[in-house]
Amino acid sequence: LPNNRMNGLFTMSQHAGADARKAFLQKCFRWQMALAMTPLLWWNVDPVQAYSAMFGALISMLPQAWFSRQAFRYYGARATQAVTQSFYRGETAKFIGTAVLFAVAFTTVDPLSMGALFAGFIAMTAVNIVCAARLNRLTNQQ
Repeated sequence: LPNNRMNGLFTMSQHAGADARKAFLQKCFRWQMALAMTPLLWWNVDPVQAYSAMFGALISMLPQAWFSRQAFRYYGARATQAVTQSFYRGETAKFIGTAVLFAVAFTTVDPLSMGALFAGFIAMTAVNIVCAARLNRLTNQQ
């Protein structure tokens, strides 16, 4: 595509920005997977804390992934209502999914280290917040 030529709704520079955002999102996913699997390195020391922290990280990560899938299914000015509805649906599912996964962890995992579970959850949530802030900054620079 030649520079500054419209292709659908996006210019060439917007395609380049989309590539940078996609690369950054892939990096965020790798950080999340590394954080979710890191507690397994602690397995030989204390397996209960290791799997509890991993479950906490996954309790944060799985509903967030579902939200992201739902929230960003639609885009563009013509899909404003669909975008809004998908955000509400995604956020509702994320909230309910998080509550259900915590309930499942509390009722089925025995023994469970509450401190490690919440530490894993908080650590993964912090990674999500940092990734969202950096992605926002990356998007605003372009």
